[in-house]
Amino acid sequence: MALSRRKFSAEFKLRAARQVEAGASTAAVARRYEIHPTLLTKWCKQLRQDPERPPAPETVVLPSWPPGSATLRRPSSLAEKPSMH
Repeated sequence: MALSRRKFSAEFKLRAARQVEAGASTAAVARRYEIHPTLLTKWCKQLRQDPERPPAPETVVLPSWPPGSATLRRPSSLAEKPSMH
C-alpha cells in the first residue's frame, strides 16, 4: 500500500487548535482543514497543557486508497453498455 505524508507546521496546528478552543466544533474545524478529528483533539490537548509552547511540527502518514493505486478504475462489468430489450 502506498503511503503519503502530510507535514503540519506548528503555526498550522496552533491555528486549528485555537479555533476549537474559541468554541468551534472539532469536527467542523477538522473538515475545514482536512485532518482527522482525533489529531485535532491531540493538538488541542497539547495547547491546553502548555499554552506558551505551541504543538511541535509533525509528519502524519496517510494510506492511499485504493491500495496500490492513486486513481480509481471502473470495473469491467460497469464499462459494458446495458442492452436494450
